[in-house]
Amino acid sequence: LFPPFRAILTTEGEEQKAKVGQVVAALEMLEEGFGKCNKGGKFFGGQTIGLVDLILGSLVSWMTVMDGLAETQLLDPNKIPRLAAWAENFCEMPEVKGVLPEIAKLVEVGKGIQARERAAAAAASSASVTAIGDPTVSS
Repeated sequence: LFPPFRAILTTEGEEQKAKVGQVVAALEMLEEGFGKCNKGGKFFGGQTIGLVDLILGSLVSWMTVMDGLAETQLLDPNKIPRLAAWAENFCEMPEVKGVLPEIAKLVEVGKGIQARERAAAAAASSASVTAIGDPTVSS
């Protein structure tokens, strides 16, 4: 889940759409797993937050950021209703609400990551074009 998740921030166009598709496929598997192990409760282990909830819950705010930056809806309630409800329930818990990062701050971090990655890609592309035409650069 994490490599394609991060790649949503660091790619554009068709490559980004492919990464979104990979994340959505992983979330669909989690949706299925949630239905099998939640014992009718709001969380993966039932009625109380457990380790799996904490691990996945740490990504919920970032999913909201990705939705805005990549113009998608990762936790689409029409596609993964149980997981979307889980995320809402998780974020509404008083213990969680007090420690979730502000989305606006994460958006700024996400935009910074995008800018750095794009600058690095542009520099690498420029360097390879220069090297191709430079007889003093050996390949």
